[in-house]
Amino acid sequence: MKLLILILSLTNLCIAQKQVDYISFDSTQQYSKINYLQGSWKIDKLITQKPAKEYILSKRDESKGNQYGNNITFKPDGTFFSDYSAPCGNDCFGSSTGKYKIINESYICILLEHEWRHGNCDFSDLDSTNKISAYDKKLRLDLGVFRVYKDSGRIQLFNSDGNPKEDKKKLEYIEMLTQKSEEISNCFPSSHRYLNWHEMIDSNSQTKVTDVVNFITNKLAIDDYQVLSDRDFGNEHLILLKIKNEFRYILFKNSSIRNKAFEVALYENSFFENLENFASKIDKNRTLKKKVIKEREYNSHNSQLKNTISLFSKNGEPQKLIYDIYNGLGYFKMIFYIDDGKPTIVKIENEKSGNFTYYVYSELSQGAVMKPIVEGWTFSGVNQVYYRIIELIKE
Repeated sequence: MKLLILILSLTNLCIAQKQVDYISFDSTQQYSKINYLQGSWKIDKLITQKPAKEYILSKRDESKGNQYGNNITFKPDGTFFSDYSAPCGNDCFGSSTGKYKIINESYICILLEHEWRHGNCDFSDLDSTNKISAYDKKLRLDLGVFRVYKDSGRIQLFNSDGNPKEDKKKLEYIEMLTQKSEEISNCFPSSHRYLNWHEMIDSNSQTKVTDVVNFITNKLAIDDYQVLSDRDFGNEHLILLKIKNEFRYILFKNSSIRNKAFEVALYENSFFENLENFASKIDKNRTLKKKVIKEREYNSHNSQLKNTISLFSKNGEPQKLIYDIYNGLGYFKMIFYIDDGKPTIVKIENEKSGNFTYYVYSELSQGAVMKPIVEGWTFSGVNQVYYRIIELIKE
C-alpha cells in the first residue's frame, strides 16, 4: 500500500511538472475554444525547416504601410502561411505553409508542409555548391511544441519540451538577453571598440553558437562554464553563459574586415565600471583645490557671457573641470574627469536633450562611447571644448 501511494505521488509530481506530454503533431488534440493566434501578424523570422528557437509576433497594421517584411497568417482551419515581401524585386523572397494546433492556453505545436525560396538568395544552407537559383519542396516536418508568452500586444513563441519550470527559466534568459542587447545598443559608436575582440573564421557549420563558445572559452582559458541561452539581434548575436556562478555574455557579429569571419568578444562592464569608480573617487575627494573662473574674463569682446569654469586640482594638476554654459539653447553643463591631463570620462547635463556620458578609450575622434545615445553631439566637438578651456586657463 505504501509503495502504491509512493508511485501515485511520483506520478502526480511528474504530471504537475510536465504540462504537455507531446508525442507527435498528428496525435495531439486541437483545443478549439482558444483562438488568440488567428489572424495576420508580423513575425521576426519565417517558419522554415530550420526552425528558430524563438519567434516574435506583433499585430499587423496595414494602414501604417508596414505590410512588407515577414508576415504570417494563422487561419481558423488550423493552417498557416508565412511569407516575405518587399517593394522591389531585387531581394530574396521566401514563404512556407503548414498546420498548427493550440494545445492549451500556453502551448501550441507546428507542422511544416511546404517551403519556397527564390530571388537574390543565399542557398548555401540548402546546397553546399550554392548553385541552385530557387527552392521549392514539400515537407512533413514536425517542429514540435512552442511555449506561448503574451506581452504588451506581442506574442513570443519559443521551443519547449512542455515543462513549465524549464520554460520559466528560458523566458528569464530571453529577457536577460533582450535587456543586455538594449544596454549594448544604446551606445555610440556601435563597433564597441572598447571590448577585446577576437577574429574567428566562420566554418559555416550548423553549430555556429557552439563553435563561437568553444572558440572564445579556449582563447580566454575559461573551463568552468554553462551555456544557458542565445539570441539573434540582427547585426549582432548574444550568448548567455554562467561562468563560475556569474552571468556573462558573449557578443559576436560578422567581421568588418574579412569575409566569412566573425568578431567575437566576452562582454565586459568593467570598462564603464572602472571609469565610473574613477569619477566617483574624484567627486569624493574633499582635498582638491577649487578655482572658479568667469569665462567673460577671457573674452573681453563679449561681456555678456555668463559661462563659468570650475577647476579642481591636486598639486597643480587638474583632476576635474566643470563648465557651466548659458546660451540661446538654454543651460547645460560639462563635467570632465581628468587623468594625466586628458579627459577620461565626460558627463553632460542638458535640460533639453537629457543627460549622457562619454567614456573615453582613445584620443581618436571616435575614441569614446556615448551612453545613452543623444543626437547632435560628437566626442571630437566635446574634446575641442576641453582643450580650448585648458588653453584659456593656461593663458
